Amino acid sequence: MFVLLPPSESKHLDDALRRRAPATFTVAPELVATRETILAAVAKLCVRDENAAGTALSLPPGELVEACRRNAGLLDAPSLPALDRYSGVVYQGFDTPSLTKAGRRVAERSLLIFSGGFGVVRGGEGVPWYRIPASSRLPELGAVTPIWRPVLARVVPALIGDEFTVDLRSTDYRAMWKPARAAAERVVAVRVLQRRVSTGREVEQVVSYHSKLVKGRLARALVDAATRRRRIESADDVAAIAGVLGLVARHSAGGLDLVDAG
Repeated sequence: MFVLLPPSESKHLDDALRRRAPATFTVAPELVATRETILAAVAKLCVRDENAAGTALSLPPGELVEACRRNAGLLDAPSLPALDRYSGVVYQGFDTPSLTKAGRRVAERSLLIFSGGFGVVRGGEGVPWYRIPASSRLPELGAVTPIWRPVLARVVPALIGDEFTVDLRSTDYRAMWKPARAAAERVVAVRVLQRRVSTGREVEQVVSYHSKLVKGRLARALVDAATRRRRIESADDVAAIAGVLGLVARHSAGGLDLVDAG
């Protein structure tokens, strides 16, 4: 089983965690050239013109100076395993620090995290602190998502092979790679909805923070199940695990909707 995740804009700094040395492997050698091209263009832009970098990378004004300073040193920056680097809501829900050793091994292998700067990384692969969203549009290269599409179209199918895959990515990161029709039945895209009352009537809608948190918890539940050697081979298996989290599953044309009525 594989679980596809988005990254997070918020990240732990290199001195924020005291963990084992970061992983040194890369998920696929075919990604290296594209990574280096994008990272070099970002570093150059951040050194040359902070304001242009802010626009190209959608950086909030209050974070512009620090993000540009760190992005400028990307090519030589220290790394942490992706599981330890990302600190956003999805990863708060996943709760990496509470993984068992066995669970960590499963997470390092089975989590595939998509990134505007790195394409895709395994949970155990080392990444530096960076700010390069999938929506980035660099003056020298253009939008990064179209740059990654042909690369990931070759790399991701080879990575996941015939294994069942749960897609928990957000919209921007789903645009980087979409499964071909032949593989679509092995990849189930999950949407998390919250049931709430709006203007006097009950509606189901995606609420960003809630969706991210629940996706993180679901990813963790899937990893825990795989660690216990439970086979996860279908959308029904995902639905059963989601049910333990109090979510109501409903098959949809796009994959699987999980509704939180709480």
